[in-house]
Order: sequence, then C-alpha cells, then structure tokens
Amino acid sequence: THPQKKDMTNEKHILVIEDNLGVAELLCEKLKECGYTTYNASSGKEALSYMKANKVDRVILDYSLPDMDGKKIIASLTEAGIDMPPFIVSTGRGDEQLAVDMMKLGAYDYLVKDKTLVSRLPETLARLEHEIERDEELHKAQQALRESEERFRNFVEKASDFFVKLSANGIIRYASPNWQRHMGLYADDLPGMTIFDLLHPDDKGSLDKQLKEAVQEENLHFAAEY
Repeated sequence: THPQKKDMTNEKHILVIEDNLGVAELLCEKLKECGYTTYNASSGKEALSYMKANKVDRVILDYSLPDMDGKKIIASLTEAGIDMPPFIVSTGRGDEQLAVDMMKLGAYDYLVKDKTLVSRLPETLARLEHEIERDEELHKAQQALRESEERFRNFVEKASDFFVKLSANGIIRYASPNWQRHMGLYADDLPGMTIFDLLHPDDKGSLDKQLKEAVQEENLHFAAEY
C-alpha cells in the first residue's frame, strides 16, 4: 500500500538524471507516488552541480546524456571527492552491456527505457532499498566485529597472564606479549612450534584428546594443568 512505500523510503530524495523531459516527468511522478521527493537534472553538468550543493539519497542515472555519459559523471564526482549515492542506471534497448559495465562501477540495478519502464520502477526501487539495507547491516556487523576484536586484543595484550592461539593440531599461531616474560621465548621462536613441544611427554596425550574434543565441539571449554 502507499503508506508502506513511504515507510520503506522514509522520504528519501532521488535525483533523476534524464535529458528526455517526457520520460523524466513520468519517472518523477511515479517516484512521488512511491514516497520519494525528486529533482530532475537534464544534463551531466547540472547533475554534478546539484549533487555538490544538495543531499541526494538515491540516483536514477540515464547513461547517455548530451554532454557526458554515466561513467564520466561518476569519475567527475570521484575527482571532486564526492561519493556517488546508491543509483540505478537507465539505458536504451540494446545497451544492456553498458548497464552491466555500470553495475561493475557500483550501480545496484538497471532499467531499460521501453514501454514498461515506469511500471517496473517500483519493483526495481524496492529491490534497491533491500540491497542497500542488506549492505548497511553487513557493514554494521563487520564494524562490530572489528571493535570486538580490538577490545579482545587490548585485553589480551595488557593482561598479566599470557594467551596463545592454537591451530587444530596445536601449532601456536599467536602468543601475547607476556609470552616472553613467562616462557623465556621470543616471537621469533614461534614459527612451526606446537604447544606439544612445551609439554612433558606424559601430558601430551591428555592435551591432544582435549583439543580434539574442542575442535569437534564436544568440549568447548575446559581447564587443565600440565
């Protein structure tokens, strides 16, 4: 329904870069029905000027304009230090390969300018919003992971004890800075060393069994003294 579309876009502002005024008018009308605010730029120069001066959330980009093509617009924005907003590229029939090339430059989707152009626009926009939401969630997850790893690293490196990271077969992949103070060994001693190299022979079988159980998720946490 119409209110759901407004919730989806949250009054996002779309720049329609289209030199055919009839097509631009139809696109803008449909976009407004979907809950977007719009502005039409009929040339690449006008589009660049508008994006430098205004906040634009989404772009529908006609690849072929009188003064420049879509690749030139993206390159000009990059030179000016401006990020291209999420965009859909529109092309004439037979130019699908150009659209694919533009998707390699960051386009989320493309529209072929034919008689179904306007009717396909809402579905394409819904797909665009879904892709953007997914990318944002992925970015947040990656950022949270980096922050978590940084906190863990700070904890490990400042702790009075020392920590080691092992491979499944006991090879020491990492040892915290206190490794040297506790063990009398240096980081240069690590390559190829296994935890078993540091154990009394009588203890190796017991640790090997516990590590295998951990890898097989039968015993993820265990305390042991060797």
